[in-house]
Amino acid sequence: MRDEKGSLAVEAVLVLPIILLVLVAVAELFLIAVTRLEMEAAAREGVRVAATHPDPSRAAQAVRGALSPGLADRVRVEVIAATVVGASVEVKVSMRYRPASPFLDRFVLGLNSRAVMQREG
Repeated sequence: MRDEKGSLAVEAVLVLPIILLVLVAVAELFLIAVTRLEMEAAAREGVRVAATHPDPSRAAQAVRGALSPGLADRVRVEVIAATVVGASVEVKVSMRYRPASPFLDRFVLGLNSRAVMQREG
């Protein structure tokens, strides 16, 4: 019986770090997905503004306003505005995502989102 308790402790010591790493990776994937969804929603908001207003800075401001404060400072916003009614207007939101967990901080991801709409009169 005593040998089994010792082997259980050894197995736990070997398996626990792997389980912890998997849990951290899953949490990080969740954060990446939430960030990507937020960027997509902000790009859609920005393209709605760009489609109705001729000033691209208003669209960029709308994008930053739709993002959470910590994320708004880290994104790059590009507005390709058209002056002709019916032409395509495009908003691109991009950022370099660095994971929050110290185990994965060497991996840097490029996250991009894009929205296109026709210019309205």
